[in-house]
Amino acid sequence: MDSQQLEEQLLRFLKSDSPGSFALWGNWGVGKTFTWKKYIQCASEKDQLTYSNNYSYVSLFGVNSLEELKFQIFQNQIPGEFIGREDEINEKKMESTKNIFTKGKKFGGLFLDPAVTKFANVIRSAAYLTVNKALICIDDIERKGNGLTINDTMGLISQLTEEKNCKVVLIYNSGVLQGEDKTEYDNYREKVIDIEFEYKPSTKECCAVAFSQQTTFKDELTMNCIKLEVDNIRILRRIANFTAYLEPLLEGYHPGLIKTCLNTLCLYAWCYYSNDGLSPNYTFVKKRPYGLTAEGGTEEDKVQKARWSSYLQSYKYNWGFEVNSQVAKLIESGSLDQHQFRLHADRENERIQENYGRSNFFSAFDLFFGSFEDNEDAVVSEIISEFKKNVKYISILNVDNATSLLRKLNRSDEADMLIEFYIAENNENSAIFNLSEYPFYDSLTDSVLINSLNEAANASAKMQTLEEAVNMIASNQGWSPTEISTMFNASVEEYVALFRKTRNDMLKDYVNACLKFARLQGASTEQIKISEKATFALKSLAKENRINRIRVSYFGVSTNEE
Repeated sequence: MDSQQLEEQLLRFLKSDSPGSFALWGNWGVGKTFTWKKYIQCASEKDQLTYSNNYSYVSLFGVNSLEELKFQIFQNQIPGEFIGREDEINEKKMESTKNIFTKGKKFGGLFLDPAVTKFANVIRSAAYLTVNKALICIDDIERKGNGLTINDTMGLISQLTEEKNCKVVLIYNSGVLQGEDKTEYDNYREKVIDIEFEYKPSTKECCAVAFSQQTTFKDELTMNCIKLEVDNIRILRRIANFTAYLEPLLEGYHPGLIKTCLNTLCLYAWCYYSNDGLSPNYTFVKKRPYGLTAEGGTEEDKVQKARWSSYLQSYKYNWGFEVNSQVAKLIESGSLDQHQFRLHADRENERIQENYGRSNFFSAFDLFFGSFEDNEDAVVSEIISEFKKNVKYISILNVDNATSLLRKLNRSDEADMLIEFYIAENNENSAIFNLSEYPFYDSLTDSVLINSLNEAANASAKMQTLEEAVNMIASNQGWSPTEISTMFNASVEEYVALFRKTRNDMLKDYVNACLKFARLQGASTEQIKISEKATFALKSLAKENRINRIRVSYFGVSTNEE
């Protein structure tokens, strides 16, 4: 809506046949210059400019004197029909400049002569006299050089409109114009500026400018930025660039991981690059969960951090998302270690798939609990369908819930089929079949399920010995679910026997292979249990004699008597 209002105001100003001035101001990065250039080009193409003979755009960035500003206004003039085609003019200017320098070589040091230099300065001053009935845009007033004052600039605008019959558009960042510059501007504002417009486009409008149709995940990024109220087009374009960098790395991952990754990316980029004082502190966002406020600091600090925490919570920022640290590296350095990114993403993806799988399976029971309709066939069909789609993420207790319900409905054949399907699909992760380690064993009610799982666990344990599993990990520095299952199902006594019979370097490799899981970030319950069993085995060996106590201590295992 703000963009439409600005277009109407500017068009009215540009179509008027009277000189005047128009001040366009707003926050940093909202697209003031971009919008002005778009509208002026559109008006030119539609022949809506009354001042169409000459147009001059001047940025005050680094301009240090009034004379320099005057000459730039003259120098940057182009015919109105070339608005939006400045590149063509610039090419011609470059060609002319080359010709001048080529011819200038014939005159040797003529241009170094003081008299010639003085004459050139006179020419520069006289050039400004030719400026008349022109459309002029003066941009970046807050970035002017120290040698140029606001008083000088406002005085020149007044002269251009009143004496030279020009239309002048002034563009500036309201938040940066401060101190003496702001005082001077306010003093002359009423006398010099005819029309003022504060440009405050919506985040949706800014996203439409920053994100092209080719921008990957455009809708997701727009939704995130609307929640954050990011209206800085420069930051939005950085977000688009970072997303393009991540796109090939995110290919093949669960939509839930991609969504959370983009959520973090938008938040981090905004907090890292924004200087508007509105975004939460970047360091705070990276290091603190939204549910906590930092201890210490002044009361004002605590209130601020509590406000940030509430803001992050409403945005649904996932503080514990494992890929956050990788996104932060991308924001801070512009690139990241792709191998490390995938390591973190793989672990997070597994958790997300598990959570989504369980959630989808639970939703199948909504049809059962959600009504008193006579819909038994539909309920059974939905449970079986979701069970098969999410079989790798369903806990044994939930298998029991499903099969028990089917048996109550006199559908034992379907229940048995689900048990067989569950065991077949999870055979590579057969450690989960060991019910002796299952914390909810007493809650299981389906005897067929219990017997089938016990049989599957015993069959799996016979397929590979403990020594074969440990040797595979020690030799290859990697493992499969089969090794994990075998080592998980082995008893402490088996670990004692293995360590006792192994010799020399192989002994060190075997022990370290068993203990490494306790130091592994993101280790599973089964992996942690393996290290615990190996530790108990070493402590058992340490109790046998004094020399073994010393040997075991070298592996970092405490041998103190409890």
